Amino acid sequence: PESVKTITVAYSCLGGRSMFTASPNPTTGDVLIESIDKKTNIKQIDITDKLGNLKKRIMVGLDSKKSKISIAELPADIYIIRIFDGKNWVSKKVVKN
Repeated sequence: PESVKTITVAYSCLGGRSMFTASPNPTTGDVLIESIDKKTNIKQIDITDKLGNLKKRIMVGLDSKKSKISIAELPADIYIIRIFDGKNWVSKKVVKN
């Protein structure tokens, strides 16, 4: 069976801590972005290629702790998923097979 890896992203800001996961990684299509802590919401997700070109922008509804995004239409490559929580951006590398 295919193995599923979950990547945890953490950053610190003014003593606060926020964490997101992006799974599965690598992926062939869908990626689930999830907030680990109860206070952090996902407001926006940008997907860029490794050169920084914006490929997709997803605006997420209020108070969302998770968002499933599809990158099935993008060619196999490495992409940067940038997650905005209303104050800070967090970046995560995702491999598309």
